[in-house]
Amino acid sequence: MSLLFLGQPPVARPATASCFQDLNLNLIFEQIQQDCPVPIKDIFYQPLTTIEAVQRRQAIFRDLLRPAGYQLMAHFVTAAAETAAKIKQAHHDWTADQQAADLLTALYEQHEQLEKLTEALAHFQPQSLGLQKLQADLDTYLQAPATQQLLTMMRTLTSALVQVQFYLTINGRYVRVTTNQLAASNSAEVATKLFGPIMTDLSELYRPNASIKTAEAVNGDTSLQANIVVQLHKLYPAVFTQLTTFYQQYQQYTVPGYEQVVTELNWYLAVQRYTQRLARMNQLNFVLPTLVELGAPERIEAGFDLELAYVQAGKQTAVVPNDYVLNPNEQFLIVAGPNQGGKTTYIRMIGQAYYLAALGMPIPGSRATLHLASHSSVKKRQPS
Repeated sequence: MSLLFLGQPPVARPATASCFQDLNLNLIFEQIQQDCPVPIKDIFYQPLTTIEAVQRRQAIFRDLLRPAGYQLMAHFVTAAAETAAKIKQAHHDWTADQQAADLLTALYEQHEQLEKLTEALAHFQPQSLGLQKLQADLDTYLQAPATQQLLTMMRTLTSALVQVQFYLTINGRYVRVTTNQLAASNSAEVATKLFGPIMTDLSELYRPNASIKTAEAVNGDTSLQANIVVQLHKLYPAVFTQLTTFYQQYQQYTVPGYEQVVTELNWYLAVQRYTQRLARMNQLNFVLPTLVELGAPERIEAGFDLELAYVQAGKQTAVVPNDYVLNPNEQFLIVAGPNQGGKTTYIRMIGQAYYLAALGMPIPGSRATLHLASHSSVKKRQPS
């Protein structure tokens, strides 16, 4: 269910390679990572090797450029992070009952999120094969017998827990837990006798008092609450047996590919936030380049050094865009000019564009046509 790779991911290049430092790419990747809640930096060191793979990513970026697409995925990854935290916390609760109950709630919440995402994708009608495949995979997962079995168990158990009702009779240090309302009725009679003569509206006696605070939890529970649950085990043994069985069966449960998809969506969203913010603050453009075979005309219109744009963002000094053209009969360009004239910045702009294009990312520029730089293409350039 990968949104980044077709088949096996390419071998990652070492982040210490000199090209990443020379092109300031390490800094750019770090800047994008800072605005992302999950680790995504390693993805930037896995450039794609086929035009088809790059175009697949570009199509997903186009879907996310539609406001509805971005909002849909941004909402999903935010909700997914919250649910993941709840699942993790469930395993660290103080009592076994609380662990099981919290895991039940979190897994049910996760299932509902996936149902909503599948429904929203169907309404959104993504144009990219990647998001279409995600929609199909989610639908397959939701309809799978194992998933339906989990859903049935969660619904049954949730319904059973809702039916757990009890009443407390408190007498000094002693607390009695019952399933009938006798104690509550007796309390009402006593309260009526004591306060009836001096109150005009007896309903005030039974109105919840918002000023009364619940006991603070100690290690996730209070001793009173824990003892009440012990008594509830005796009153509702079947329900709590089901809850224990659920936890034992699903404590290590994960949705296949779920964590990977969330990470990959975070990568797309972080890249989009980064490029759109720089475009807005510098009044510059980003474009998804058209990829051509080696030997076709190549060009970048209104390109710029991405790191320079980041440093200059919001400042009065404007970033000056430049064009780049490589004709079919040309193997290389010679860049000449005075010291401090911008030669290094211009060359860095070109190098960044080729590498970012191999990641399927939008690159600086208003229009671009490039070939997919790779080891095989370098060999083709060498004379026989």
